[in-house]
Amino acid sequence: MSNNNEIRLRQLTQHLKGMLDSIEPDLIDHLDQNGEWIDAPRGTHIIHEGAPAGDIYLAISGRLQIVAGKGDKKRIVGDIPPGELIGEMSFFTGEPRSADVYALRDSVLLKLKKPAFNKLIARHPALMNAIMCQLIKRLSKSVETDTMSRQLKTIAIIPANKETPVKEVTRQIVGILGGQSSARYFDKSLAVKLLDSKDAQLDKPDKSTCASLGALLDEQEDKYTYVIYVTDHLPNEWSRICVARADMALITADTSSDADSGLANSILEADANCVTEPLRVLALMCKDSLIRPIKTSHWLNQTKAHHHFHIRNNNKDDMNRLARFLTDRTVGLTLSGGGARGFAHIGVVRAFREACIPIDVVGGTSMGACIGAMAALEYDEPTMVQHCKETFIHPKPFSKYTLPLVSILRHGVFDMSARNLFGDGDIEDCWIKYFCIASNLSKAEEISLCQGSLREAVLASMALPGTVTPRIHSEGLLVDGGMLNNLPADVMQQHAHIVVSVNTSNENQMQLEINEFPSPWRLLIEKFLRPQYRTNAPGIMDIMMRSALLASAQNERRVSECSHLYLRPPVGDYKLMDMNKITEIVDAGYRYTKDMLKKHGDSLITTQ
Repeated sequence: MSNNNEIRLRQLTQHLKGMLDSIEPDLIDHLDQNGEWIDAPRGTHIIHEGAPAGDIYLAISGRLQIVAGKGDKKRIVGDIPPGELIGEMSFFTGEPRSADVYALRDSVLLKLKKPAFNKLIARHPALMNAIMCQLIKRLSKSVETDTMSRQLKTIAIIPANKETPVKEVTRQIVGILGGQSSARYFDKSLAVKLLDSKDAQLDKPDKSTCASLGALLDEQEDKYTYVIYVTDHLPNEWSRICVARADMALITADTSSDADSGLANSILEADANCVTEPLRVLALMCKDSLIRPIKTSHWLNQTKAHHHFHIRNNNKDDMNRLARFLTDRTVGLTLSGGGARGFAHIGVVRAFREACIPIDVVGGTSMGACIGAMAALEYDEPTMVQHCKETFIHPKPFSKYTLPLVSILRHGVFDMSARNLFGDGDIEDCWIKYFCIASNLSKAEEISLCQGSLREAVLASMALPGTVTPRIHSEGLLVDGGMLNNLPADVMQQHAHIVVSVNTSNENQMQLEINEFPSPWRLLIEKFLRPQYRTNAPGIMDIMMRSALLASAQNERRVSECSHLYLRPPVGDYKLMDMNKITEIVDAGYRYTKDMLKKHGDSLITTQ
């Protein structure tokens, strides 16, 4: 028996141990003799949607992807890791195949035809019970698992340019992942040593060498939780092997050089006919002295990356943020709208930082979008408070009225303040991943803004209808996101695995101490009277802001169910327009969150 077959049989035995309480002596031999071993290179179309029911497969190594639908309606249903069955539903029901199945990476399968399977079950009936249990678990998992779930095993590190410090990046990633479980990396020289042959070479390996290396690397992947493959600086055979075995392609780039990703793309796209490819993640290596990233969108466009991270030299927080993403432990902070009450978010962010609880993604609506953007830029508390005063208090923007044809307030004041606050940078240039919610009047739906101008995104999320001029966007006419989703915890679930939601909207009913509204002239005169002589009637800004939040206020229960930790700072007694009370509100948010994290902060860490 060849070494490759020995490794495959060991893998088969290991998978069966996970399914059965005990393995009968002849079960492995029966599977080996009656099944067909299949090597499925990345991109292999294993099962065709709509095809007649046929064989059943067991994934031995690699990873497969289930894709349902045709054309524009095609969608990824999920992945199949080693040790699971493929095609079992139609195999048992006799119905046509319900989806396509592709090899997401180089894989090895064991195929069984119907007669061989029936013969196997007759001799080993316990196997059928194990198969049914696995099927039930998979169906249950497909219902419960959120959209961020994935099973990462292998990573290919690919340099985008020759200046990229690949060795240092690899060392840090292996160190972090190895500290949590077990991890090992392979570059070409280590792969050659693994072959343990004087004649081994990977510049132009023959089929036998590739098969031997594949079996040996399969064994390493069974042994370690994570295996990292480091490509060469050119699209050679070793680089192709790395990409073909990868669940994720981590493209590393030195941003001090020009945005040129030709090297990474040539490695990733060496097999132009392949229909599957690993998830692309871009790690942009920055200098410690960089105040704010720039031109991130150029890098993203060139590398076609799905996610990106800014990593400063010698910054452990940045590298740990990437590691949490790799290990499905990303923490997302969701901030609601709420007018002046939203200033409490500043205190919340401070409390998180002091408790050393990481924030990997920030999302928000209206005032939460504004505070969230500053948190994503890593402003400290004094800076955030000062910016809020310069934006919402000192210019007196809520008293700058205009001819009420589109809005009652002049938008120029807000535009100038936003430009001073956020400049001309893009959302992609934030140190921390960020998104905000706006309401699309053109399409009558909410929209999540996660790319493009940061300033325009925040202005759109805060554009209260009738009060501030709507923002014109490529997707339509945008207004305050609080109209449809004031606390987007459901959207955060698409970006983070651990969701913390902070609600600063008013939980109390609007108290009225009048039987009818005074005349406008009476209200105008009262502006010049002492507070004790004024009628306690809500003003136009209070009414409009309260109206904007009515629809999304009904979603509070759903939001709390989406969240691992749900926070509601005690700011309900403050009015939506109490901008001058920013210091009190920030402090209330800080003290409340500090106490809550003492009680529940450990749950966020243990959940990770």
